[in-house]
This record gives sequence, structure tokens and C-alpha cells, in this order.
Amino acid sequence: MPLFENKHISGMIHLGSLDSKNLENTFQLALNDAQNLAAARVDSLLLENWNDNININDRHANMMEIGKRLKMVGLPLGVNVLPNEWRAAFQAAEAVSARFVELDVFVDEVYPPEKLEPEDIQAYRKRAECRDIEFYPMIHPKHRTMVDRTKTMLMSARQAKKYGADGVVVTGTLTGIGPDTQKLAKLRKNLGDYHIVIGSGLTAENAADLLKYADGAIVGTYLKKDGVTDNPVDYDRAVRLMKEVMKMR
Repeated sequence: MPLFENKHISGMIHLGSLDSKNLENTFQLALNDAQNLAAARVDSLLLENWNDNININDRHANMMEIGKRLKMVGLPLGVNVLPNEWRAAFQAAEAVSARFVELDVFVDEVYPPEKLEPEDIQAYRKRAECRDIEFYPMIHPKHRTMVDRTKTMLMSARQAKKYGADGVVVTGTLTGIGPDTQKLAKLRKNLGDYHIVIGSGLTAENAADLLKYADGAIVGTYLKKDGVTDNPVDYDRAVRLMKEVMKMR
């Protein structure tokens, strides 16, 4: 069964420094966040390198180390490796037996640009090690400008589906801003049971409106203390969100 069904909520684990000398502190902070999310009954965790500027090989190795250790929490894991490092994300997902990979840019030409060929990812995912790893890329991704302003979200979603994505992640323009409900409704109407995941801006207050058209969500900023991305997870906020989500199941 696909992971993002029945209003599945994946809580973000924004990893701090992945420098080896800071790794234990980064792990402890991630573990505290993960345990609070699990206690609030969030369904899965998405690991993302948020604040690091170290050697790429160290980043990948240390991300995998933290992912392996976080499995003790008992929730399914997802992986997103910034900046749009799809191969590293799948390798990390393989190493930690993650359920899914998120990718910021896949089928859309955007600015700032990302060099990527959807066919390469489609071919890579046919490897035996990747067959059980689901793939959820963003369309019209936040923090970026579409080069082709005439390309609709529906066109992007159909293209992502063509290249094997298990669903699409739909965001607002920036972190913490939700997607347009009219565009969500149009996607739902035209995509049938193809999976739609909210990728930004979900809150306890708007969950009913947004999840009406989506199969689940990836939630980060709202779950943090005072709604600030760099802060630790706020258990009470997570509980409030999940109470609203449970009403829709």
C-alpha cells in the first residue's frame, strides 16, 4: 500500500550541522524532535539536511548515520537531500530502508536552475534496491520561479506521473505558505486517485480545507515552536494538528 494514503502526515526532521564533530549533538536534537512527533501520532518522518555547508561525502555519510539511528523511533522514514541531490537521496533511502524520497525539482524548468533529466531518475528507480522506495517530487516548487509561465500544475503532475513518480508534492510559494485550494481542487478532479501531497503551509486551522483535496502532507514549520523552522518540534502543536487530521480519517 502506498505510504501517502488516508491523510498521512510526515513530520520534517530538519537536520542541523552534519559535520562529524557536531554529529552527536545533531542526532540528539533530531531524536528529540522525532520522539515528540511520534508521541503526537505523526505517521512518518522526513529527514532533510537543513543547515550544513560541509563536504558532500561527509554530508551524505552522516545523514545516513543519523537515519539509521532514528529507526529506533519506530516510524517510517523519508529522505530529501538538498540541493536537489536525487541520487544521494535514493542511496541514503536504500541505506536506511526508507519508505520514500522527496525531491524539490523534477519535471519543471525553474529559476534558480537545477540540472536534472527525469529519465535518469526513472531508470535509476528500476534498480532492485529502489523498487520499494516511493518517490514524491514537488511540482511548481516553492522558492523557485517557473521558466515556462504557461505550464500548469496539472501539466506538471501528468508529466511527473509519466516519469514514474508515485505522487506529487504541491506547495505554496514559500516555506510555511500553503498551496492555492482552487489549484488543489483542479488537480484532484483531474488526477483521480493519483497521490497528491501538501508540501507547505498545512496547519491545524487549515487542515480540513487543504486535506479535502490531498492524500497527505509533509509538515515542518507549523510543528516547530512558535512556527519557526529552526526551532525544536512543539509537541502541543503536533497534537493539535493530528487531532484535526484524525477527524478526516
